[in-house]
Amino acid sequence: MHEFLCLRRAPTQLFSLSIKTKFANVSLKYFQALGLLPRAPPQHVEMAAFTPAAIRDAFGGCRDQVLAFTSLFAAFDVKPLGASPREWRVGGQEGLPWLDQTVLPALLSPQPRVAEAAQSIVQRITSGGCGGRPCKLACVHVRRGDFVDECKRYMEEANSKAPRQWLKYDIEQGWGCFQSDEELELNLEALERSED
Repeated sequence: MHEFLCLRRAPTQLFSLSIKTKFANVSLKYFQALGLLPRAPPQHVEMAAFTPAAIRDAFGGCRDQVLAFTSLFAAFDVKPLGASPREWRVGGQEGLPWLDQTVLPALLSPQPRVAEAAQSIVQRITSGGCGGRPCKLACVHVRRGDFVDECKRYMEEANSKAPRQWLKYDIEQGWGCFQSDEELELNLEALERSED
């Protein structure tokens, strides 16, 4: 983000997609904090699907240097392991495999500077030794405070007659949303045992 801010290219318009979710709490505070909030209010964009054809129909040609959305949460909501939309191909490859095999690994891989900083922190933490044994470090991110109400809604939807496919799939795979103190303790103990 720092490199982008140094370019001094603020978006001239924010776009707000009509996503199919009950949990869209869009806030503009992030853009405001970065000094990137356009003067015009966000432009609402109706989209039946997040496919190349739908994007072209919604936006047409783009002449701006920066394309900014208020949120992309649930913009692309497909059934897990489902078929790729027929018209969606990138460089001769089907869209979903391209997204899974090329885009997501790139997006989820840390940039070199971040990886170097993380490795430096690990070395500092483990440099004192662990009683003569090699040190191992596990990092756990637990976020629950603002998930209480959201998880309740997700579980109500999961138990309804028509849950969204991705939610139904996750529940069927044994995934949960909100974890109790007891569940967290058991999972952390299991993690510790797996590192031995």
